[in-house]
Amino acid sequence: MKFAEFDDPRWDDLIAQMSIEECMGVIASCGNSFRTIESVGFLEASLTENSGNGVDLQLFQTNTPEAPWTIATENDKSDPNADYEMEVFGCGPLVASSFDPDLQRELGEMVGLQALMVGMPILWGPGLNTHRHPYNGRNGDYYSEDPVLCGNVAMEFAIGALDYGLIAAPKHFAFNDQETNRKGVAPFMTEQRAREVELRAFQIAFEATKYDEIEERDVGMLGLMVSFSKIGPVECTASRELMTDILQNEWGFHGYAVTDISDDFDLFTAIAYAGTTGYDVRRGHTPSGFSQYESLADGVTPSPGLYENDATMLEALKHAAHNVLWVFCQSNLMNMYNSTSHAVWQMTWWRGAYISMIVVFGVLAAASAALYVIGSIKKRREVK
Repeated sequence: MKFAEFDDPRWDDLIAQMSIEECMGVIASCGNSFRTIESVGFLEASLTENSGNGVDLQLFQTNTPEAPWTIATENDKSDPNADYEMEVFGCGPLVASSFDPDLQRELGEMVGLQALMVGMPILWGPGLNTHRHPYNGRNGDYYSEDPVLCGNVAMEFAIGALDYGLIAAPKHFAFNDQETNRKGVAPFMTEQRAREVELRAFQIAFEATKYDEIEERDVGMLGLMVSFSKIGPVECTASRELMTDILQNEWGFHGYAVTDISDDFDLFTAIAYAGTTGYDVRRGHTPSGFSQYESLADGVTPSPGLYENDATMLEALKHAAHNVLWVFCQSNLMNMYNSTSHAVWQMTWWRGAYISMIVVFGVLAAASAALYVIGSIKKRREVK
């Protein structure tokens, strides 16, 4: 499915192979790591990192230890490539102050190239929230108080990054009005205010195809991190008006939309229905994605049995799996796959056969060399 279109009918066939539990697991494991999906051959890996300014990440950190392509581990750096480390560039306000779209694209290309080197397909960044005060806690992450400047800078960065297979996932969508106690913030606003300030920056980035000169492909952003904030009393992660009506239906977004760290576990049904496609659970997941202490607000723990007769939720789970897997198929993650990739490194008959052949031919080669040496010595003695 590498580079397949989002509406390619083969996606229906692929997702139909997945169980309800696997689809739930896609949503509930969208943090730093993604779990193996046996039915479709998806390999578990650590695949995301923070910041749009470059990432401090070494090559060995992104390798699955048991996989045959692993080059080194933290304790075994015999391969010098394992020490390759991504660098850090200028912060958001600094690069935005250049007002230079070409420079923003070059920055995206450089970060994308380094992400390619370490095998990281998704970046949680850049930051697209609005500067409201000089002392705002995350001004170093966000570009500006001007939504048009923010949107254009992020658009160019994402286009450059995508050239090297890196999916830019801007944050925090949306209305991250403050950094202190942000899980409890509930800003109220008119729709006009929302669309002219916060949403405008994101809209420009997601609708990049309308503004950019690249005609042969869709260059809109394919990733997103949702904020801790609310829209009035409604969590952004659970707002279908925000996540589906505006983001998907109006702006044409398809892709990876993840919660912020461990946010809104008790609202799984509402979040999946809203159109959010992933939880950041920081590796704390079971096969279905939920620990025993995690439950819905009504005390019911999410499970395949809870949704197996609910057509609306089944469609939401399928939609989330489609979006997340499609994004990975547009990314540099595809470099680790080939026609023989398998979700689990295991001994098969053909692996056993070629390993046996290697051993046999190795023994024969060693025996031939020994016989050659013996024959050469014997021949010299006969000549003497």
